[in-house]
This record gives sequence, C-alpha cells and structure tokens, in this order.
Amino acid sequence: MVDLLLDSLCQEKELKNDMMEKESPLVSVIIPVYNAHNSIAKTLQSVINQTYTNLEIVVVNDGSTDESLDIIKTYAVEDPRIVVFDKQNEGLVQARKSGIDIATGKYIQYLDSDDIMHEDAITRLVNKAEETQADMVVAPFMFCYDGESHKSTFFNFVELSGVEFLKNILLKKAYWCVWSKFHLRSLYQNEIERPDISFGEDVVLSTQLLLYLQKVVSVDYIIIDYNFTNTSMSHPANFDDKKYGDFVNYTIWIENYIDKKGLGEEMKEALAHFHLENAFRRIYWKRFAGIRKKIEIAFNYLTTCDVTGAMVEKLAGVKTVFNGIRNSRLAPAKTVLEWFAHNFFADYTIYNCQSGAKHFENLGFCKKKTIVIPNCFPNISKPIERTDKDIKTIITVGRFEPQKDYLTAIKTIADLRKTRQDFVFTIIGHGHIETQVRDWVEEYGLTNYTQILIAPDNVQEILKSADIYLSTSLFEGTSNSIMEAMNWSIPVVATNVGDNNQLIKDSWNGYLISIGDYKRLSEHLLKLLHDDKLRIEMGIRGNERLHNYSVERFVENYSKVLEK
Repeated sequence: MVDLLLDSLCQEKELKNDMMEKESPLVSVIIPVYNAHNSIAKTLQSVINQTYTNLEIVVVNDGSTDESLDIIKTYAVEDPRIVVFDKQNEGLVQARKSGIDIATGKYIQYLDSDDIMHEDAITRLVNKAEETQADMVVAPFMFCYDGESHKSTFFNFVELSGVEFLKNILLKKAYWCVWSKFHLRSLYQNEIERPDISFGEDVVLSTQLLLYLQKVVSVDYIIIDYNFTNTSMSHPANFDDKKYGDFVNYTIWIENYIDKKGLGEEMKEALAHFHLENAFRRIYWKRFAGIRKKIEIAFNYLTTCDVTGAMVEKLAGVKTVFNGIRNSRLAPAKTVLEWFAHNFFADYTIYNCQSGAKHFENLGFCKKKTIVIPNCFPNISKPIERTDKDIKTIITVGRFEPQKDYLTAIKTIADLRKTRQDFVFTIIGHGHIETQVRDWVEEYGLTNYTQILIAPDNVQEILKSADIYLSTSLFEGTSNSIMEAMNWSIPVVATNVGDNNQLIKDSWNGYLISIGDYKRLSEHLLKLLHDDKLRIEMGIRGNERLHNYSVERFVENYSKVLEK
C-alpha cells in the first residue's frame, strides 16, 4: 500500500513537472562580457530580478583583463541559474557562438553586458511566443545616450514571415540588433555562417535567423534599456579602419547571402534602399567621423556597390576609385546606372572579360577608364587521366536564371538520347526558375536520366567525377563554372559567348557552338562520347590552358593596376 502511494506521488510530481515545463519553458539569456566591470553587476541583477524565473543565465567571459570575471563568479555563487564560461578573447562573434553551444533553453534572449532588462520582459516575451507559437518575438527597446532616453523606432505588426520581416529591416522600419529578437534555440540547428567580422555580426546573424524561420510576431513593450556610450563599438569615436572594412564587407555579405538563398529578385527594392542608406552612413563615417588612416584606393563590384560606392568614396575624398563589372551584359537599368558611375565618379572600371569591355565601350562607357582583368582560379589541380566508364556523366552548373538557357541544354540532351543512352545528365544550381527547369526535364522525357541537385555541399567532388561539361549560356563574362570544369580535366561544349573563346580553343580543349543550336551541341557531345581518347586528351589540355588564369597571373595584373 505504501509503495502504491509512493508511486502515485512520484507520478503526480512528474506530471506537475511536465506541466510546469509546458507552462514555463526554459529561457537561456546569453550575455557576452569583455572588460565590463563597471556595468556587468547591474546587467546581471536585472536578469536575476526577472518575474519569470525559469531561466538559464549563460555568461561568456571573453578573456576580460579587468575584474569582470570575479564579479560574475560572485553572482554565480548566489544564483545557481548563472552558468559561467571563461574563454580566451576571440571577439563578440565567438562569444555569442559559445553561449549558443552551452545554452539548453527552448528560447534564446541575447543581452549586452552594459544593458538593463525590464523586470517583466521575459514574462511578456514567453507569453507571446507560447500564445502564438511564433519562432521569434520582436520588441522595442529604450535607446539611452548621454543622459537622455527615447524609444527605438518600432514596426508594430501582428504576424509576418521571416522574409517579410527582413524586408522591413532593410527598409529601415525595424532594427537589426539580435537582443531585440526573442527566438527559438532550435533555429541554430540550421547552418549558420560566421564571417570574420567584429562589427555588424548581429546584422549577419539576424539575416540568417530570419530566413530560416516561419513566423515572427511583435509586442509593443519596452524590454531592454540599450546603453549607448562612448565605449560602444558603433560610436563614431571608436570607428576605425577595421570597423569601416567590416561595415563594407557585411553589406556585401548580406546581398550575396540573400541571392544565394534565391531571394535576390524578391528583395531587390529593399536591398537597394539598404545600400543607399548605408552609402550615407559611409560618407559620415569616412569623411566626418574621421577614419584614422586616409583611404587612397577603393574597389567596388556589382551595380549597387559601383553606384553608391563610387559616389560616396569620391565625396569622402578617396583618391582612386575602381568599379567592377563582372559580366558581358547587364539589364538596361543596371547599364544606365553603371554608365553614370563609370563616366562621372569612378576613375576606372575593371571588367572580367574582353567581350564585356567592348560591349560597354560601344554603349558610351569611357574607353580610357577601361581595364580588363580576367577571373583567376586558385589551386589548379594536376591533370586527371580518367578511365573509361560504362555510364558517362554530362554536367552543367549554374544559377536557375534565363541567362543560362536551360531549355537549350535540355533540348540538347533529349536530342543526344536519340543516339546514345549510356550517359546521365546532372544539373547543379539554384534560383527562381527551378520549377520551370524541372517541368522542361519532364516535358522532354528526361526524368529518369537527369538528376537536379540544389546547391549541394560537394560540388567539386561531383564535378571531379563527371566526363563532359555543357554550358548553354546566352551571355557570360569569364565563366567560373567552365574554369572549374577545366580544373578537373573535363572537356567543355559551350556556346560561343562572352570570353568562352578565351577559355576554350575550339576543337582543342572543347567546342564552341552558336547560341541555341542544340543540334550542333548534341553532335559535339556525341563526338566526345564516341571517342574516349579524344575526350580525355581534351580534358587534360583544358587543365593546362587554365594556368593562363592562375592566381599568380591575377596578382600580377592587379599589381600593374595599383602602380598607376
């Protein structure tokens, strides 16, 4: 009877614990600390005083050289919820990453070591998250500087997707800062990139988290007093060359990351606003906030950076500005913008192909400002003599965009299969016409003979095992994907566009065919399938030809430019 009673009590206790966990999920508050002895006590106390008690307070001491660690340990003795992790100094990025690695809570709340959390903040955030089953809850904060306080600009909304909320951040309707975003720890199960920057890491992190989550909601409660002091990283007085470089780098990183996720077109307008707004910040920080060391040379690449960068840099007093155009053709609107930047602000424009330079010169780009430096290829492999295989692989790699003309590629393969069946067709890419590409594969009866791989991690391994490379682009600069194929000693059958005629010597290391001529493309693929010796020899010749695009040659070309 006693045993039954004990079992009943245990079961009841377990049930109560389960109910508490459901009602009060564990929240991990992550606080990175570096030399914060003047503020960390108040910060910790504000977390300890939270009305919500199911907390895990992860304090990461990032190699402080003052009394910060001693203060943290004193608090940890009094409150077992405090987890102290002491590590060597590696910067804020690694400190926050260490905090995530340690955290076990359902939710994550970041806090800086000099900020104060309002005592009911976590309660309100948890209630909202649990009520709405949101991945993230965003909230306003109090911006405190020089004895004055004001509420942050706040975009109040009911519910948005992560993509839509990111658009609003890019449009300056909301803040990047991660400590205003209460979110699920499970989001970190996704791949999170950590670029080597010390300034703007919250921008990089927020971008990635938002693109992984489904639902964002907001609460119009002040959760944190953000203390902006003369020692803050983003204060103009502390803005040096390294931070300026990080700022430029993360703005480029954001655009590249969004494009990699296939959202570049959808976010084009928001990204344009983002770059324009940052351009004026660059003017301020570079010219008026006083970069310690005068910047004499600036390099910009791609249209948004070319236009805003060249304007800002010239206004800021940069001596020599280089823009960069990385293709042989551009959309009309981009062409106009590049023409404006090239002719009126940039000192030179570096093109990555001869055909592109000639094209833009014909459109009125100043010829005297033209420089051509082809792309380089690092770590060129040794030639590969492939052994014959029963089933060959024809491969193409490229974004799912109209430029790549995947319809011609699929027509080519369909025509080839009328004669040969001992091959498979591999497509590697990503982009907004993916569905269309898949429909074409099905329409031409190639479903069982074609594999479509979306941005796999082992592209180079797949390329290395392929036998023939097919490129059907409508236009190119110096094609990186063709160079990758040449690196692995793969013969190339390609359209005669851009500088493909510089990479490929027709009938020597591949074949050049007119745009859209799938019959001729098919004929030359067939020729390579028939002749094993020719296929292998052409691949080796391509590898040898790639040495014209070595890093050493690339450095030599840029060194000549810098000497001007």
